[in-house]
Amino acid sequence: MWQAVWDRLAEQQLPSLGGRLDIVTFGTPIRYGWDTGGYGKLLHVVHHRPSENRRDYLASFPPSRAGLLDAAEGDVVQQVGIAGTNVAPGVFFWRTLLADRRLNRFLQPGLSSVQLRSRLTLGMRVPDEGHAVLVDYGPIGGSIVEHHAGHAVYTLPKWLAFHAGLVADRMYPSACT
Repeated sequence: MWQAVWDRLAEQQLPSLGGRLDIVTFGTPIRYGWDTGGYGKLLHVVHHRPSENRRDYLASFPPSRAGLLDAAEGDVVQQVGIAGTNVAPGVFFWRTLLADRRLNRFLQPGLSSVQLRSRLTLGMRVPDEGHAVLVDYGPIGGSIVEHHAGHAVYTLPKWLAFHAGLVADRMYPSACT
């Protein structure tokens, strides 16, 4: 299927298809590795507010009540959505449940659920692949329903120009000078 998509896009003579794809993620949890041969540049933008008792690039776990309800510590979804935290489909959806289990064996071989708490306690915000930018967006207003535990900040219109400039500066610095 991907080859068909590639061929269709290649017919359009798009300049970006001359090389590999450049990818930017906003709040993507650290779940799986990235195929380093499958992209040109990889940039991760993560909402992070440093804790006093941790290194600047680590999140505290478990998140405090304020950290969860007010996004006082950054993007909680990015922090806790790591490999092994899947929400399994209900048993009444047995085909989906079976597919989920098979996919987990493929994507997460040897991943023990017993070690989940210790992996969460690490507080990793920065993935191994690509470059990460930790952004302190400041206090996020509204309820947890509005900001989704700090995960919705990337979609707010007031940050659009900042994100565009950040991506341009970090991924294409020579074009910005």
